[in-house]
Amino acid sequence: MKYKELVMAVAKVTLHYKYLWFFGLFAAFLSNGGLYQSITGSSSSSLTPDWTKLKETGIFDWSIVSQVVAFAQADPLGLWWRLSVLAVILILGLFILWLAVVAQGGLINNIAKINLGKRTDFKDGVASGRANLWPVFFFKLIEKIILVAVISLSWLSVLDALNYAHNFWLRSLYTLIIALIIVLTAALALGIRYSLTYAVIKGARFIEALGAGFSLLVKNWLVSLESGVIIFILNFLLGSIILTLISALTIPFIFLMFVFYKLALAWGMTITLTLGVIILFVLVAVAGGALATFNDAFWVTVWLKIAREKQASWLGSIFSRQKS
Repeated sequence: MKYKELVMAVAKVTLHYKYLWFFGLFAAFLSNGGLYQSITGSSSSSLTPDWTKLKETGIFDWSIVSQVVAFAQADPLGLWWRLSVLAVILILGLFILWLAVVAQGGLINNIAKINLGKRTDFKDGVASGRANLWPVFFFKLIEKIILVAVISLSWLSVLDALNYAHNFWLRSLYTLIIALIIVLTAALALGIRYSLTYAVIKGARFIEALGAGFSLLVKNWLVSLESGVIIFILNFLLGSIILTLISALTIPFIFLMFVFYKLALAWGMTITLTLGVIILFVLVAVAGGALATFNDAFWVTVWLKIAREKQASWLGSIFSRQKS
């Protein structure tokens, strides 16, 4: 596998076909960045702070039913208004989920066609995303369930005891177990990713795509490992560069806010703050969409290469030269 050529080809696709950034922006909602970060946390709260706060509100307590009834009797109009707001939020959330699933399928389809030299456009991506709505949804759902189940192993009290043990070997065992959980999580995520690509590109049925995806991963595990390390490093570098550029672009707005504050011009501060927030939101959205597109383009290109023929790994070629 020639990784330099791979990265250059992926960068060319990402920069040339900018309409893919729209797909990437919404497909990013289905990513698993938060799950991977949670593994290295000191406690399970790193993964479930929002869930814990939601439970603390008492929404899952049966007593809330009587509270709703009492509130309906005291202020029926207020209850209707709040339920209407919740309904709008729910509908909006379902629409965003639908858009994210369609965007993921469209992104995989269009990137594959671009790599294969076939004609494609935005409408084709949307049509493919809609056609593969349920396969993409169920693959992503199973991915979340499996990964959360695997990651939950790191929450076990036994592992916490090992982590805080005074014995060096017990702490080393904890580190080894966490490392194995990270590897298992990455392998499952990548296997499902290959399976999803099979379903979208080849039109394979769910079980067939699942078997083919993990079979492809097993046959090309070393190349997949190397690719994972490369995309991890690239994400870190690109993320750092994007964060630095966005931070630098905020400096003029901070300076203007300071000037207007000293001049006691409230309208100037309001306009500057509003404009700054809008520009920051647009920049983050564009950068997020581009980075998500780059990631998808990378893995789709890797899939196309290893699905076409077995690729020689970089580490394998080094050991082969040393033996000869």
